[in-house]
Amino acid sequence: YVNRFNCYYRLAPTSPQATAWPSRTARCEPESISFMLGAGPLVTMGDLVTFGETMLRLSPPGDVRLETADQYDVRAAGAESNVAVTAQRLGLDATWTSKRPDSPVARRVTGELRQHGVTVDAVWGDSGRQGTFYLETGEPPRGNNVIYDRANAAVTTATPAELPVSRIEDATGFH
Repeated sequence: YVNRFNCYYRLAPTSPQATAWPSRTARCEPESISFMLGAGPLVTMGDLVTFGETMLRLSPPGDVRLETADQYDVRAAGAESNVAVTAQRLGLDATWTSKRPDSPVARRVTGELRQHGVTVDAVWGDSGRQGTFYLETGEPPRGNNVIYDRANAAVTTATPAELPVSRIEDATGFH
């Protein structure tokens, strides 16, 4: 059952304390998400901070091959930003942190995350570039094809001094 005030999900166990997965449920409320681990204690999670590179994904529509495509769908994609967007949708206050090049394509990525309600706390630099990848989907027998273009990405030059340390320390979760 899912609505604005209550939503229940089944989650695979991620810790030794979790019981068999059909008995593990999560309940979310406007202010927090609470995880019930079987009959164990209720644990409330506060805000979540993630750090990582989110790339710009370029995909030809449908089954079009990369080498014949004349248009591409553009999306932000990355493990840490996916976690932040999902947490935000489940009711957590999620912040995504990274180091970004000061460029229109990097602002495209951060703008998409903000559209999902994620707070962006990025360091903007003059060096490095926005990483991209190309995803070509294929139907069997041809599989998907992914080509990464992330050399010299700005996030690879991030230092601990550039990160929002107090935000990370104050968060309940970090990914």
